[in-house]
Amino acid sequence: MNPQTPSPPFPFYYHSLSPPPRWRNHFPNRYHIFLICLAGEYLLLQITLGKKSF
Repeated sequence: MNPQTPSPPFPFYYHSLSPPPRWRNHFPNRYHIFLICLAGEYLLLQITLGKKSF
């Protein structure tokens, strides 16, 4: 019971602790980059459409 108890919680705790901070750090950056790229493409599309229209 003693060797079994520290063994399962440690990997679970490590797995629970390690991915969320990494995911939280990577997700906003990727999301912001995606939004910036989307906004840039939208602006470029508007400019090209505007130039073609005028």
